Amino acid sequence: MGKSITPKYRIEIRSIPYIGINPPQYRGQFGHMLWDCKHYGKPTSQNLDKWVEETVKAFKPEFLNVGTARIVNQFTGEIEAVYQAPMFQVIE
Repeated sequence: MGKSITPKYRIEIRSIPYIGINPPQYRGQFGHMLWDCKHYGKPTSQNLDKWVEETVKAFKPEFLNVGTARIVNQFTGEIEAVYQAPMFQVIE
């Protein structure tokens, strides 16, 4: 058996519901994800903004529409960084 570890940080994502989907989906298809400091950098608001932009571009807008995202320290429960979507967002 392998060794299991708890990652230090996680990303919590809450989606904006799409009109016309029944039932409305208030959570992204991911819900919670690992924040990997080696790939994404320190858990700062600036790095989280960059991560959200890249993630939304990677998926078609109908699959992931991030309303809020935050990085949480899993050991202390402290919120390290927060992303809030703008009122109007144009995704190219």
